Amino acid sequence: MWSKKLFRKLNTIFCWLLVVLPGATTSGGEAVYETPAKLVFEPYRLPNMHVGISTELLNALLAKNTRTHAPFRENILGTTYRGTSTTDAQFSLRTEPDDDIAITLLWNATIASRSHSSTNRTDVSSRSTTHINASKKLIRQEDGWHIEPAQASTSSRSQITGLKVRRLFGRRIARRRVYQQRPTVDRSVASLAARRTRQEFDHSVNTMLASLEGDFDRRVRQPLAERDLLPVVVQQHSTNDSLQLTLLQADAEQQGTLTGFSHSVPQSAGDISLSLHQSAFNNFATDLLAGERLDEDQLAAQLGKLLGWKPLGLQRSDSEKRWSIDFDQANPLRVEFHEGIVMVTLLARGFQIDDQAIPGARLRVAYQLSVADSQLVGQRQGRIEIMPVATGPAAENVGVRFQVFRSMLSRRFDRLFPAEFTWSEPPVAQNWPPHAALYFSQLQARDEWLQIGCSLIPGSPTYSPPVVRSVK
Repeated sequence: MWSKKLFRKLNTIFCWLLVVLPGATTSGGEAVYETPAKLVFEPYRLPNMHVGISTELLNALLAKNTRTHAPFRENILGTTYRGTSTTDAQFSLRTEPDDDIAITLLWNATIASRSHSSTNRTDVSSRSTTHINASKKLIRQEDGWHIEPAQASTSSRSQITGLKVRRLFGRRIARRRVYQQRPTVDRSVASLAARRTRQEFDHSVNTMLASLEGDFDRRVRQPLAERDLLPVVVQQHSTNDSLQLTLLQADAEQQGTLTGFSHSVPQSAGDISLSLHQSAFNNFATDLLAGERLDEDQLAAQLGKLLGWKPLGLQRSDSEKRWSIDFDQANPLRVEFHEGIVMVTLLARGFQIDDQAIPGARLRVAYQLSVADSQLVGQRQGRIEIMPVATGPAAENVGVRFQVFRSMLSRRFDRLFPAEFTWSEPPVAQNWPPHAALYFSQLQARDEWLQIGCSLIPGSPTYSPPVVRSVK
């Protein structure tokens, strides 16, 4: 009843949901990773991230129509029925208003079948239609997914298309008995379909959640926690049309925001809305880069592993000259969001280009961000500012030599920070379905917050076209 392809899509979407729900879980046993202790927030520890995901986007990613055609053999009320059936099914979900995350999975199917049975020397041919409506509610709480038993309602109606009595006496009675038994047979078919649907729904979802929890803990949550990069879910809830999460990206020695989440992106801003306080980015960058000495390949690999994409500027143009950065221990990378401008400051204790050592420097670049023609556009404001960080007697040794170093750094960082860049599509997972394509719908940078909204491309279908699969 449940196809492997649909199971994989379920697994993918819930893994994706867990990326933005990074608390620990207890599904099918002990938690793989312990939930961070709930924080008692002081003013400087207020949440610095907010994510909103629309129900429409979840269905664009997950909802699916399927058609399967297969033979069957069933024993109903002591009679064996053989034939073929065609199942047209629709899988979708809806979000429920709840102080936690509440999702109801929906599976609706229509099964059209033709069958043949023989009993007491009476051959019966029939066709039937069975309707199934099933649902299963999942609630994401602090200790993991709480799963309610599947519910299913069914109805079945059949029609006799052929009847042959292979005996000399009692033909009329046999024929009447066959027609009298049809309502009982239909009720038995509906009851069997409901029981099987509940069992398969429960088993499939439980197996899926147990599998993805272990994978997510091993591949994502635990590596992030070991590097103090795991955000804490401060608040999570769902509404009739979205999931909403508020998070804090900060370890015990870092700050969140003083103002809290005061300028949220309205839900109309898009199917995915992200509000990021500059402290969230800065804390993440500190945990990732502080005191590290990374060459361009290592830096690209780090970003690729944690963020899923690599900036084009980290692709080396000269394979004979590799450069590396010795990041500052306290403030390796900082951003500031204000009045449509994003200011990026990189502080390094030193650089290495091939065998050439370059003293520490502060690099600063500003971009004006906007959304134009459904694209995110960044325009650099002026040139990259490069200043030496040496002070006192050490500064005397920089002098004119640093002009040469500045030129070398400019050539390298002009590729990483180009004069203008354009994102035509929001970055998404590698297996993102084409019918769920997104575009940038809103962007603003003000009051230390960066707010981005992405929407589904108009006309994208909620469900994909039916897929015909024959089972022999």
